[in-house]
Amino acid sequence: MSKIKILITLLFFLFIAHGKSFAQKADPTAVEVAELLAERKFNKIHKKFSGKIKLFFSKKKFNELWENLEAGNGSIQSVGKPKTTRKEDQVISKIPVSFENIALNMAITTNEKGKIIGFTFQTLDYVTPDWAKNKVFGKERLTIVTDTFEMEGEIVLPNNFENCPVVIIVHGSGPSDMNGTFGPNKLYQDLAYGLALQGIATIRYNKRTYTYGKQLATIDSFTLYDETIDDAISAVQKVSEYFYLDTNRIFVLGHSLGAFSAPIIASECKEVDGIIVLAGSPRPYYQIIPEQYQYLSEVDSNVTEEEQERLDRAIEERKFIDGEPSSVDGLKEMGNDDMIYYHRHMKTFDIIDSIQSNKIKTLIIQGDRDYQVPHATEFKAFKDKLNNTDWVTFTLVEGANHQMVEWTGKPTPGEYYKQGHIDFNTIVLLSDWILGK
Repeated sequence: MSKIKILITLLFFLFIAHGKSFAQKADPTAVEVAELLAERKFNKIHKKFSGKIKLFFSKKKFNELWENLEAGNGSIQSVGKPKTTRKEDQVISKIPVSFENIALNMAITTNEKGKIIGFTFQTLDYVTPDWAKNKVFGKERLTIVTDTFEMEGEIVLPNNFENCPVVIIVHGSGPSDMNGTFGPNKLYQDLAYGLALQGIATIRYNKRTYTYGKQLATIDSFTLYDETIDDAISAVQKVSEYFYLDTNRIFVLGHSLGAFSAPIIASECKEVDGIIVLAGSPRPYYQIIPEQYQYLSEVDSNVTEEEQERLDRAIEERKFIDGEPSSVDGLKEMGNDDMIYYHRHMKTFDIIDSIQSNKIKTLIIQGDRDYQVPHATEFKAFKDKLNNTDWVTFTLVEGANHQMVEWTGKPTPGEYYKQGHIDFNTIVLLSDWILGK
Protein backbone atom coordinates (compact mmCIF):
# COMPACT_ATOMS: atom_id res chain seq x y z
CA MET A 1 0.00 0.00 0.00
CA SER A 2 3.03 2.25 -0.43
CA LYS A 3 1.39 4.25 -3.22
CA ILE A 4 -1.36 5.42 -0.89
CA LYS A 5 0.69 7.23 1.72
CA ILE A 6 -1.56 8.05 4.62
CA LEU A 7 0.65 10.31 6.69
CA ILE A 8 -1.32 10.47 9.89
CA THR A 9 1.49 10.23 12.41
CA LEU A 10 3.95 12.60 10.82
CA LEU A 11 4.69 14.81 13.78
CA PHE A 12 3.11 15.52 17.10
CA PHE A 13 5.15 17.84 19.29
CA LEU A 14 4.90 17.30 23.02
CA PHE A 15 3.84 20.77 23.97
CA ILE A 16 0.18 19.88 24.42
CA ALA A 17 -1.20 20.49 27.90
CA HIS A 18 -3.67 18.11 29.52
CA GLY A 19 -6.85 19.33 31.06
CA LYS A 20 -10.51 19.99 30.49
CA SER A 21 -11.37 21.12 26.96
CA PHE A 22 -14.40 22.94 25.59
CA ALA A 23 -15.59 24.15 22.22
CA GLN A 24 -15.10 27.78 21.29
CA LYS A 25 -15.07 30.08 18.29
CA ALA A 26 -12.55 29.21 15.62
CA ASP A 27 -8.99 30.24 16.45
CA PRO A 28 -7.94 33.19 14.20
CA THR A 29 -4.62 31.49 13.48
CA ALA A 30 -6.41 28.30 12.39
CA VAL A 31 -8.77 30.30 10.16
CA GLU A 32 -5.79 31.97 8.49
CA VAL A 33 -3.95 28.64 8.12
CA ALA A 34 -7.01 27.13 6.44
CA GLU A 35 -7.10 30.01 3.96
CA LEU A 36 -3.38 29.67 3.25
CA LEU A 37 -3.73 25.91 2.75
CA ALA A 38 -6.45 26.48 0.16
CA GLU A 39 -4.09 28.87 -1.64
CA ARG A 40 -1.14 26.45 -1.18
CA LYS A 41 0.92 29.15 0.54
CA PHE A 42 2.93 26.77 2.72
CA ASN A 43 5.79 29.19 3.42
CA LYS A 44 3.38 31.65 5.00
CA ILE A 45 2.01 28.89 7.22
CA HIS A 46 5.56 28.06 8.30
CA LYS A 47 6.04 31.66 9.43
CA LYS A 48 3.33 31.06 12.04
CA PHE A 49 5.39 28.32 13.74
CA SER A 50 6.92 29.12 17.08
CA GLY A 51 10.68 29.53 17.16
CA LYS A 52 11.21 26.14 18.77
CA ILE A 53 9.19 24.38 16.05
CA LYS A 54 11.04 26.24 13.28
CA LEU A 55 14.34 24.94 14.62
CA PHE A 56 13.05 21.37 14.58
CA PHE A 57 11.02 21.55 11.37
CA SER A 58 12.50 23.76 8.69
CA LYS A 59 10.66 25.51 5.90
CA LYS A 60 12.20 23.03 3.44
CA LYS A 61 10.94 20.04 5.43
CA PHE A 62 7.48 21.56 5.69
CA ASN A 63 7.26 22.02 1.92
CA GLU A 64 8.56 18.47 1.38
CA LEU A 65 5.81 17.24 3.70
CA TRP A 66 3.12 18.65 1.44
CA GLU A 67 4.90 17.42 -1.69
CA ASN A 68 4.91 13.88 -0.23
CA LEU A 69 1.27 14.11 0.81
CA GLU A 70 0.18 15.16 -2.66
CA ALA A 71 2.48 12.65 -4.36
CA GLY A 72 0.80 9.83 -2.46
CA ASN A 73 -2.76 11.11 -2.20
CA GLY A 74 -3.35 13.58 -5.02
CA SER A 75 -3.55 17.36 -4.94
CA ILE A 76 -5.53 19.35 -2.36
CA GLN A 77 -9.14 19.61 -3.49
CA SER A 78 -10.72 21.57 -0.66
CA VAL A 79 -10.10 22.89 2.86
CA GLY A 80 -12.89 23.03 5.41
CA LYS A 81 -13.59 25.32 8.34
CA PRO A 82 -11.57 24.73 11.52
CA LYS A 83 -13.19 23.29 14.64
CA THR A 84 -11.59 24.58 17.81
CA THR A 85 -11.30 23.50 21.44
CA ARG A 86 -9.27 25.02 24.26
CA LYS A 87 -7.08 23.27 26.81
CA GLU A 88 -5.99 25.71 29.50
CA ASP A 89 -3.82 28.31 27.71
CA GLN A 90 -3.56 26.39 24.45
CA VAL A 91 -5.96 26.10 21.52
CA ILE A 92 -6.34 22.97 19.39
CA SER A 93 -7.95 23.29 15.96
CA LYS A 94 -8.84 20.63 13.40
CA ILE A 95 -8.82 21.73 9.77
CA PRO A 96 -10.39 19.25 7.27
CA VAL A 97 -8.20 18.87 4.18
CA SER A 98 -9.48 16.84 1.22
CA PHE A 99 -7.02 15.42 -1.29
CA GLU A 100 -8.01 13.52 -4.42
CA ASN A 101 -7.71 10.13 -2.71
CA ILE A 102 -8.06 10.85 0.99
CA ALA A 103 -9.38 13.35 3.52
CA LEU A 104 -7.63 14.19 6.80
CA ASN A 105 -7.73 16.66 9.64
CA MET A 106 -4.67 18.85 10.04
CA ALA A 107 -4.67 19.41 13.80
CA ILE A 108 -2.69 22.41 14.99
CA THR A 109 -2.02 23.65 18.52
CA THR A 110 -1.39 27.33 19.17
CA ASN A 111 -0.16 29.14 22.27
CA GLU A 112 -1.41 32.34 23.84
CA LYS A 113 0.51 34.35 21.24
CA GLY A 114 -1.21 32.58 18.36
CA LYS A 115 1.96 30.73 17.35
CA ILE A 116 1.79 27.12 16.19
CA ILE A 117 3.51 24.91 18.76
CA GLY A 118 2.42 21.52 17.40
CA PHE A 119 0.66 19.83 14.52
CA THR A 120 -0.27 16.38 13.31
CA PHE A 121 -2.57 14.67 10.82
CA GLN A 122 -5.59 12.73 12.01
CA THR A 123 -8.53 10.93 10.50
CA LEU A 124 -11.69 12.99 10.14
CA ASP A 125 -14.23 12.90 12.96
CA TYR A 126 -17.34 10.72 12.70
CA VAL A 127 -20.56 12.55 11.86
CA THR A 128 -24.06 11.14 12.29
CA PRO A 129 -25.66 10.29 8.93
CA ASP A 130 -28.25 12.78 7.75
CA TRP A 131 -30.94 10.12 7.88
CA ALA A 132 -30.29 9.53 11.60
CA LYS A 133 -29.97 13.15 12.77
CA ASN A 134 -32.52 14.33 15.34
CA LYS A 135 -33.89 10.80 15.65
CA VAL A 136 -34.50 9.16 19.02
CA PHE A 137 -33.23 5.66 19.78
CA GLY A 138 -33.38 3.56 22.88
CA LYS A 139 -29.88 2.66 24.09
CA GLU A 140 -28.64 0.48 26.89
CA ARG A 141 -25.12 -0.57 27.79
CA LEU A 142 -24.49 -4.30 28.17
CA THR A 143 -21.64 -6.75 28.68
CA ILE A 144 -21.03 -9.86 26.60
CA VAL A 145 -19.44 -12.54 28.79
CA THR A 146 -17.65 -15.63 27.48
CA ASP A 147 -15.79 -17.64 30.11
CA THR A 148 -13.51 -15.05 31.79
CA PHE A 149 -13.75 -12.53 28.94
CA GLU A 150 -16.04 -9.50 29.27
CA MET A 151 -16.71 -7.25 26.30
CA GLU A 152 -18.55 -3.96 26.67
CA GLY A 153 -21.38 -3.41 24.23
CA GLU A 154 -24.66 -1.69 23.53
CA ILE A 155 -28.19 -2.57 22.52
CA VAL A 156 -29.97 -0.03 20.29
CA LEU A 157 -33.76 -0.19 20.21
CA PRO A 158 -36.44 1.22 17.92
CA ASN A 159 -39.10 3.48 19.38
CA ASN A 160 -41.58 0.60 19.37
CA PHE A 161 -39.40 -2.22 20.68
CA GLU A 162 -42.03 -4.60 22.00
CA ASN A 163 -41.47 -8.07 20.53
CA CYS A 164 -39.07 -6.70 17.91
CA PRO A 165 -36.48 -8.72 15.99
CA VAL A 166 -32.83 -8.33 16.93
CA VAL A 167 -29.62 -8.41 14.91
CA ILE A 168 -26.24 -9.41 16.37
CA ILE A 169 -23.47 -7.52 14.55
CA VAL A 170 -20.24 -9.53 14.16
CA HIS A 171 -16.97 -7.75 13.34
CA GLY A 172 -14.54 -8.06 10.50
CA SER A 173 -10.86 -8.86 10.95
CA GLY A 174 -8.55 -7.04 13.34
CA PRO A 175 -9.21 -5.57 16.79
CA SER A 176 -12.40 -3.56 16.30
CA ASP A 177 -14.58 -1.58 18.67
CA MET A 178 -18.34 -2.06 18.78
CA ASN A 179 -18.85 0.66 16.16
CA GLY A 180 -16.56 -0.85 13.53
CA THR A 181 -14.56 2.39 13.56
CA PHE A 182 -12.39 2.74 10.48
CA GLY A 183 -11.04 6.18 9.72
CA PRO A 184 -13.89 8.67 10.24
CA ASN A 185 -16.59 6.07 9.66
CA LYS A 186 -18.49 3.67 11.92
CA LEU A 187 -20.33 1.10 9.83
CA TYR A 188 -21.74 -0.90 12.75
CA GLN A 189 -23.07 2.20 14.49
CA ASP A 190 -24.69 3.30 11.22
CA LEU A 191 -26.27 -0.14 10.91
CA ALA A 192 -27.58 0.04 14.48
CA TYR A 193 -29.15 3.46 13.92
CA GLY A 194 -30.58 2.57 10.51
CA LEU A 195 -32.12 -0.72 11.60
CA ALA A 196 -33.64 0.94 14.68
CA LEU A 197 -35.41 3.39 12.38
CA GLN A 198 -36.90 0.35 10.65
CA GLY A 199 -38.15 -1.29 13.84
CA ILE A 200 -35.21 -3.66 14.45
CA ALA A 201 -33.00 -3.87 17.55
CA THR A 202 -29.26 -4.53 17.37
CA ILE A 203 -26.58 -5.77 19.75
CA ARG A 204 -22.99 -4.85 19.09
CA TYR A 205 -19.92 -5.11 21.32
CA ASN A 206 -16.19 -4.55 21.40
CA LYS A 207 -14.32 -7.42 19.81
CA ARG A 208 -12.37 -9.70 22.14
CA THR A 209 -9.08 -8.84 20.40
CA TYR A 210 -9.87 -5.15 20.93
CA THR A 211 -10.33 -5.58 24.69
CA TYR A 212 -7.80 -8.34 25.42
CA GLY A 213 -5.22 -7.93 22.66
CA LYS A 214 -2.10 -8.40 24.80
CA GLN A 215 -3.54 -11.36 26.68
CA LEU A 216 -4.64 -13.16 23.51
CA ALA A 217 -1.25 -12.65 21.86
CA THR A 218 0.17 -15.32 24.19
CA ILE A 219 -2.27 -18.07 23.06
CA ASP A 220 -0.56 -20.66 20.84
CA SER A 221 -3.69 -22.33 19.46
CA PHE A 222 -5.76 -19.21 18.81
CA THR A 223 -8.64 -19.87 16.39
CA LEU A 224 -11.65 -18.16 14.85
CA TYR A 225 -13.69 -19.47 17.79
CA ASP A 226 -11.53 -17.46 20.19
CA GLU A 227 -11.57 -14.38 17.98
CA THR A 228 -15.20 -14.22 16.90
CA ILE A 229 -17.49 -17.24 17.07
CA ASP A 230 -17.72 -17.89 20.83
CA ASP A 231 -18.51 -14.26 21.69
CA ALA A 232 -21.16 -14.06 18.98
CA ILE A 233 -22.82 -17.14 20.48
CA SER A 234 -22.73 -15.42 23.89
CA ALA A 235 -24.38 -12.37 22.30
CA VAL A 236 -27.14 -14.54 20.83
CA GLN A 237 -27.77 -16.10 24.23
CA LYS A 238 -27.87 -12.60 25.76
CA VAL A 239 -31.07 -11.89 23.82
CA SER A 240 -33.12 -14.06 26.20
CA GLU A 241 -32.40 -11.58 29.02
CA TYR A 242 -34.55 -8.92 27.32
CA PHE A 243 -38.25 -9.74 27.60
CA TYR A 244 -39.16 -7.22 24.91
CA LEU A 245 -37.04 -8.86 22.17
CA ASP A 246 -38.47 -11.58 19.94
CA THR A 247 -36.32 -14.67 20.56
CA ASN A 248 -37.86 -16.26 17.48
CA ARG A 249 -36.38 -13.58 15.27
CA ILE A 250 -32.65 -13.48 16.04
CA PHE A 251 -30.37 -12.65 13.12
CA VAL A 252 -26.57 -12.62 12.86
CA LEU A 253 -25.09 -9.97 10.57
CA GLY A 254 -21.43 -10.70 9.91
CA HIS A 255 -19.21 -8.22 8.10
CA SER A 256 -16.07 -9.33 6.23
CA LEU A 257 -14.42 -11.92 8.53
CA GLY A 258 -17.68 -11.86 10.50
CA ALA A 259 -19.47 -12.81 7.29
CA PHE A 260 -17.23 -15.87 6.99
CA SER A 261 -18.06 -16.65 10.64
CA ALA A 262 -21.85 -16.13 10.43
CA PRO A 263 -22.75 -19.55 8.95
CA ILE A 264 -20.55 -21.25 11.56
CA ILE A 265 -22.22 -19.27 14.35
CA ALA A 266 -25.62 -20.39 13.06
CA SER A 267 -24.42 -24.00 12.96
CA GLU A 268 -23.31 -23.78 16.59
CA CYS A 269 -26.27 -21.78 17.84
CA LYS A 270 -29.73 -23.04 16.89
CA GLU A 271 -31.45 -19.92 18.26
CA VAL A 272 -30.32 -18.06 15.12
CA ASP A 273 -33.17 -17.65 12.62
CA GLY A 274 -31.24 -16.00 9.80
CA ILE A 275 -27.81 -14.73 8.78
CA ILE A 276 -26.55 -11.84 6.71
CA VAL A 277 -23.24 -12.41 4.93
CA LEU A 278 -22.09 -8.80 4.37
CA ALA A 279 -18.97 -8.28 2.21
CA GLY A 280 -17.87 -11.85 2.86
CA SER A 281 -15.95 -14.56 1.08
CA PRO A 282 -16.44 -18.33 1.09
CA ARG A 283 -12.62 -18.64 1.29
CA PRO A 284 -10.40 -18.15 4.38
CA TYR A 285 -9.21 -14.56 4.20
CA TYR A 286 -5.49 -15.46 4.02
CA GLN A 287 -6.20 -16.88 0.56
CA ILE A 288 -7.45 -13.48 -0.62
CA ILE A 289 -4.55 -11.39 0.74
CA PRO A 290 -2.22 -11.96 -2.27
CA GLU A 291 -5.01 -10.81 -4.58
CA GLN A 292 -5.46 -7.65 -2.49
CA TYR A 293 -1.72 -7.00 -2.70
CA GLN A 294 -1.79 -7.43 -6.45
CA TYR A 295 -4.69 -4.99 -6.82
CA LEU A 296 -3.00 -2.37 -4.63
CA SER A 297 0.33 -2.68 -6.38
CA GLU A 298 -1.31 -2.18 -9.78
CA VAL A 299 -3.81 0.52 -8.83
CA ASP A 300 -1.56 3.26 -10.26
CA SER A 301 -0.22 1.10 -13.11
CA ASN A 302 3.30 1.24 -11.65
CA VAL A 303 4.41 -1.77 -9.63
CA THR A 304 7.48 -0.96 -7.55
CA GLU A 305 10.18 -3.48 -6.65
CA GLU A 306 9.07 -3.40 -3.01
CA GLU A 307 5.44 -4.06 -3.96
CA GLN A 308 6.41 -6.97 -6.19
CA GLU A 309 8.49 -8.49 -3.39
CA ARG A 310 5.57 -8.25 -0.95
CA LEU A 311 3.21 -9.78 -3.48
CA ASP A 312 5.60 -12.65 -4.26
CA ARG A 313 6.12 -13.28 -0.56
CA ALA A 314 2.35 -13.30 0.13
CA ILE A 315 1.79 -15.84 -2.66
CA GLU A 316 4.46 -18.12 -1.22
CA GLU A 317 3.01 -17.77 2.29
CA ARG A 318 -0.42 -18.77 1.01
CA LYS A 319 1.14 -21.88 -0.52
CA PHE A 320 2.97 -22.60 2.74
CA ILE A 321 -0.26 -22.35 4.79
CA ASP A 322 -2.07 -24.59 2.30
CA GLY A 323 0.69 -27.20 2.56
CA GLU A 324 1.86 -26.71 -1.02
CA PRO A 325 5.53 -26.53 -2.11
CA SER A 326 6.76 -23.04 -1.15
CA SER A 327 9.96 -21.04 -0.98
CA VAL A 328 9.13 -19.89 2.58
CA ASP A 329 8.78 -21.76 5.86
CA GLY A 330 7.16 -19.06 7.96
CA LEU A 331 4.93 -15.99 7.92
CA LYS A 332 5.70 -12.31 7.47
CA GLU A 333 2.98 -10.80 5.28
CA MET A 334 0.19 -12.95 6.78
CA GLY A 335 1.15 -12.15 10.35
CA ASN A 336 3.85 -14.01 12.25
CA ASP A 337 4.43 -17.72 12.84
CA ASP A 338 1.95 -17.68 15.74
CA MET A 339 -0.76 -17.26 13.08
CA ILE A 340 0.03 -20.50 11.22
CA TYR A 341 -2.30 -22.58 13.38
CA TYR A 342 -5.03 -19.91 13.12
CA HIS A 343 -4.92 -19.85 9.31
CA ARG A 344 -4.78 -23.61 8.92
CA HIS A 345 -7.66 -24.07 11.34
CA MET A 346 -9.75 -21.61 9.31
CA LYS A 347 -9.13 -23.75 6.25
CA THR A 348 -11.12 -26.56 7.89
CA PHE A 349 -14.39 -24.63 7.54
CA ASP A 350 -16.65 -25.10 4.53
CA ILE A 351 -18.91 -22.04 4.55
CA ILE A 352 -20.93 -23.11 1.52
CA ASP A 353 -21.68 -26.46 3.18
CA SER A 354 -22.66 -24.69 6.43
CA ILE A 355 -25.18 -22.49 4.62
CA GLN A 356 -26.67 -25.51 2.87
CA SER A 357 -26.81 -27.53 6.09
CA ASN A 358 -28.27 -24.74 8.26
CA LYS A 359 -31.32 -24.37 6.03
CA ILE A 360 -32.10 -20.97 7.54
CA LYS A 361 -32.85 -17.68 5.86
CA THR A 362 -29.59 -16.26 4.43
CA LEU A 363 -28.83 -12.96 2.70
CA ILE A 364 -25.52 -12.65 0.83
CA ILE A 365 -24.85 -9.00 0.08
CA GLN A 366 -21.87 -6.89 -0.91
CA GLY A 367 -20.82 -3.86 -2.93
CA ASP A 368 -19.60 -4.00 -6.51
CA ARG A 369 -16.66 -1.65 -5.70
CA ASP A 370 -15.20 -3.93 -3.03
CA TYR A 371 -11.56 -4.57 -3.98
CA GLN A 372 -10.87 -6.43 -0.71
CA VAL A 373 -13.53 -9.07 -1.38
CA PRO A 374 -14.13 -8.75 -5.13
CA HIS A 375 -17.64 -9.64 -6.23
CA ALA A 376 -16.32 -11.04 -9.53
CA THR A 377 -14.79 -13.96 -7.61
CA GLU A 378 -16.26 -14.16 -4.07
CA PHE A 379 -19.89 -13.14 -4.64
CA LYS A 380 -19.84 -15.23 -7.81
CA ALA A 381 -18.52 -18.25 -5.91
CA PHE A 382 -21.43 -18.02 -3.47
CA LYS A 383 -23.90 -17.64 -6.29
CA ASP A 384 -22.50 -20.48 -8.38
CA LYS A 385 -22.88 -22.92 -5.48
CA LEU A 386 -26.04 -21.59 -3.81
CA ASN A 387 -28.09 -19.97 -6.56
CA ASN A 388 -30.73 -22.73 -6.51
CA THR A 389 -30.94 -22.83 -2.71
CA ASP A 390 -34.43 -21.68 -1.73
CA TRP A 391 -33.45 -19.96 1.54
CA VAL A 392 -30.58 -17.90 0.09
CA THR A 393 -31.01 -14.38 -1.35
CA PHE A 394 -28.30 -12.47 -3.24
CA THR A 395 -27.92 -8.70 -3.51
CA LEU A 396 -25.12 -6.69 -5.12
CA VAL A 397 -25.12 -3.01 -4.14
CA GLU A 398 -23.99 -0.73 -6.96
CA GLY A 399 -21.19 1.66 -6.04
CA ALA A 400 -20.57 0.33 -2.51
CA ASN A 401 -17.10 -0.53 -1.21
CA HIS A 402 -16.04 -3.00 1.51
CA GLN A 403 -17.40 -0.64 4.19
CA MET A 404 -20.67 -0.37 2.21
CA VAL A 405 -20.08 3.31 1.51
CA GLU A 406 -20.94 4.33 -2.03
CA TRP A 407 -18.25 6.10 -4.05
CA THR A 408 -17.33 6.46 -7.70
CA GLY A 409 -14.11 5.89 -9.60
CA LYS A 410 -11.42 3.29 -9.10
CA PRO A 411 -11.49 1.92 -5.53
CA THR A 412 -8.50 2.84 -3.34
CA PRO A 413 -7.72 2.51 0.38
CA GLY A 414 -7.79 6.30 0.69
CA GLU A 415 -11.57 6.43 0.31
CA TYR A 416 -11.92 4.65 3.67
CA TYR A 417 -10.53 7.84 5.22
CA LYS A 418 -13.21 10.04 3.72
CA GLN A 419 -16.45 10.62 5.59
CA GLY A 420 -19.25 8.43 4.34
CA HIS A 421 -22.16 6.25 5.43
CA ILE A 422 -24.03 3.19 4.31
CA ASP A 423 -26.82 4.39 2.04
CA PHE A 424 -30.25 4.35 3.66
CA ASN A 425 -31.66 2.45 0.68
CA THR A 426 -29.33 -0.40 1.67
CA ILE A 427 -30.62 -0.16 5.25
CA VAL A 428 -34.18 -0.50 3.91
CA LEU A 429 -33.14 -3.47 1.80
CA LEU A 430 -31.64 -5.20 4.86
CA SER A 431 -34.62 -4.44 7.08
CA ASP A 432 -37.17 -5.57 4.47
CA TRP A 433 -35.34 -8.89 4.21
CA ILE A 434 -35.22 -9.27 8.02
CA LEU A 435 -38.92 -8.40 8.36
CA GLY A 436 -39.90 -10.64 5.46
CA LYS A 437 -41.40 -7.86 3.38
